Amino acid sequence: MKIQMQDAASWIQAAFVVLLAAIAWLRPMERKRPVTIDVLAAVAIAAIVFARYSSHWLNPVAASALRDWLPVVLLLFPYWQVGQFFTGADPAAEEQLARFDRMFFRILGIKPAKTSIRPAMGLYLELAYLMVYPLIPLGMATLYVLNARQFVNYYWIVVLLATYLCFASTLFVRAMPPRALESYEKFRMPPSKLGALNRVILRHGSIQAITFPSAHVASATAAGLVLLRVEPWAGLIFLLIAVSIALATVVGGYHYAADALVASLVALVVFAATFRTLTVWIGLSILGCVVMYLAGLWRKLRVPSFHLRQARVVAKAMKSRRHPIVAHIVPIRRCNLSCAYCNEYDDFSKPVPTEVMLRRVDCLVELGTSVITISGGEPMLHPDLDQIIRCIRDGGCIATLITNGYLLTPDRIKRLNHSGLDHLQISIDNVRPDDVSKKSLKVLDQKLRWLAEHAEFQVNINSVIGTSENPEDAAAVARRAKELGFATTVGIVHDHAGQLQPLDVHARRVHQRIIEIGGNSFSTFAYYNQFEKNLIEGNPNDWKCRAGSRYLYICEDGLVHYCSQQRGTPGIPLEQYGAEDLEREFHSVKSCAPFCTISCAHQVSMIDQFRDDPRDSLARFFPAQRDRTVPYDPPAIVRFLAWMLLPPEHNHARKRLTEHFTQLALWCLRAK
Repeated sequence: MKIQMQDAASWIQAAFVVLLAAIAWLRPMERKRPVTIDVLAAVAIAAIVFARYSSHWLNPVAASALRDWLPVVLLLFPYWQVGQFFTGADPAAEEQLARFDRMFFRILGIKPAKTSIRPAMGLYLELAYLMVYPLIPLGMATLYVLNARQFVNYYWIVVLLATYLCFASTLFVRAMPPRALESYEKFRMPPSKLGALNRVILRHGSIQAITFPSAHVASATAAGLVLLRVEPWAGLIFLLIAVSIALATVVGGYHYAADALVASLVALVVFAATFRTLTVWIGLSILGCVVMYLAGLWRKLRVPSFHLRQARVVAKAMKSRRHPIVAHIVPIRRCNLSCAYCNEYDDFSKPVPTEVMLRRVDCLVELGTSVITISGGEPMLHPDLDQIIRCIRDGGCIATLITNGYLLTPDRIKRLNHSGLDHLQISIDNVRPDDVSKKSLKVLDQKLRWLAEHAEFQVNINSVIGTSENPEDAAAVARRAKELGFATTVGIVHDHAGQLQPLDVHARRVHQRIIEIGGNSFSTFAYYNQFEKNLIEGNPNDWKCRAGSRYLYICEDGLVHYCSQQRGTPGIPLEQYGAEDLEREFHSVKSCAPFCTISCAHQVSMIDQFRDDPRDSLARFFPAQRDRTVPYDPPAIVRFLAWMLLPPEHNHARKRLTEHFTQLALWCLRAK
C-alpha cells in the first residue's frame, strides 16, 4: 500500500512507537518497562486507527479536525516510552556535555557562575520555557487562523521528525539536566514563581533526564520554520519564541548548550529535507534529502553566513555615513572580449602588480569599506586574483567579482571557493552571440552549470536589455538563471556616460516579466519603485548620488572616480583619499544623476535615504498603486520592520521599544 502524503504524520507516529516497542525487548531491563512501552504503543496505534476511520462515525468536518489535532495528544507518547529506557545517567556523557559548554561559554567570553540574571530577564526566560508546552498546538491554531489547513500535514511531518530524532538520540546519550549537577557552572537565576512552576511540571511530568538534542528547542524551531514558509510574519514570531526557549533551556539549566545548538541544527536539517521532497514517499524523502543535505553541508552553511554579513553591512551603514559602503577596484583593464557597447576595457594593458593591488585593498579597509568588488576589464586575467580576494576577506570586507564567465572551469571555481569569494556576477547579453556581444547564453550555459554544481559563493546572473535586437533574449537568460538556482537581476544598457537609453514598449514588457521571474524580494521591489520604473519610461529620477563617498570606483591607475562612466572625477589617488574627500563628495551634486543607470550608486544611496528619512523612503520604495488608495502589499519582513522601527510619533512606549530593538540589532550584528 502506498503512503499518501496526507497520512504521513500518522505513519511517522505509528512507525516510531512500534520501533521503540520492538527495541524494548532487545534491551536488558525490568520486565514492567517493556510492557509499559508496549502499552503506550498500543494506545497510540489504536488512536491512530480510530482517527483514520473516524469518518464512519463522525461528520467529515469533525473527522478531519480529529486527524489534524491527534498528533498533539500523541506527541509525548514516544517521550514517555523513551523514559522507560532511562535507568541511570552516564557520567562520561555528562562530562563531555559539560566540557563542551565550558568551551562554548569561554569562546563567548561568558562566565556563568559570575553572571547574574536580572529579575525581569529571569522572568522572561522562565515564561519562554513554559511556552514549550502550548507552542506546538498554537502553531496548529495559527494555520487554522491563516486559512492554511493544506499545510497541516507538512507542519506535522517537520515537527514530528525533528522531535522524534531527538527522542531516538536520547537512547544513546543518558544525562541528567545541568541544574541537577553540583559540578556544573550555572548562571545565577533569580527565584520566581514561574521558575517554581516549571520545576513542578518537570518533577511530575518529565522522565527526569534530558533529551539530547533538546526536543523542546527542535520542535519549537521546526514549527517556526514551517510557519515562516506559510506566513513570514507568523514564522518570525514563532522563531523568536524558539530562540527564547533555547536561551531559557541553557540559562535556566534545563539543558546543556550543546543540546540547544544541535537541536536547532536537527530542525533545520529536517526542514530542508522535507521541504524539497514533499511529493515522494516519506521514508525515501528523509533518506534522500538528508544525504543531499550532508553532501552539500558547507555550501548550505555559507548562505546564511553571507546574508548575515550583508545585514552587518547595512547595519554599519545605518549607524554611520562616514565610510564607503561599496568600492569597485580594477586589477586589469584588458579583456578577452570586445563587446561593441562597452567602454571599460582594452586589449593590451598588463595586470596591476599584485603588491600594488594589496596596498589598495588595505587603503579601502582603512577607509572602512564594507564591500569590495573586483571588476575590469576581465579580472580573471589577473594571475593573482585569488590572493587579492583573500586580502579583501582578511580585511573583514565582503569580496565580490564581476566577470564575463569565459574563463570559468570546475577547477577555477573551486579555487575561487578556497580564496573565500562571497559573490560572483555575470552579465549575459543575448541567447546567441552576435556582432555586438559574445556574452551569450549558448556560450556560457556550460559555465553556469559548473557554477551550480561547484560554487560555494552566491551567484547572480544579470540579464541586459538593450544590447540585443530581441528583448526576449533577456527574459530567456533570467529564466535559465532561475532554473539553476541563481539570483537574477536585470540591467538597462547605458551610453558611454552611464546615461539612459530609453526602452520601447516591447522592451518594457520584457523588463516587467524579468522582474516577476526574479521574485518579489525587498531589494527588487524597492529598487524597481525607486529607480527602474522611471528609467524604463524615460523619466528622470530625483535622488542624491553619493558616489565618491559611499560608492568608489578605483581604476587600474589607483585613482578614485565617481563610477566607471564618470572617470576623471574627482581623480584623486586612493592613497591620498581621506575623510575630508568622503565628506565633500557625500554632499556634492552630480549633474549626471537624473538619468543615471549605475545600479551600485543607486543601491548605496537607498541606504542613506532610509537612514535620513525612513518614513518618506518607505513611501518611495512602496508607493500607492495608480488610481487606488490601497498601497502595495510590501514583503512581510518590511511590514515587521516598519512596525518595529517606525513607531507612532506620540507613542512613547513604542519609541522605547524601538530604541531597545535597534540597540540589540546593532549589537547582534556587531555594527561598529
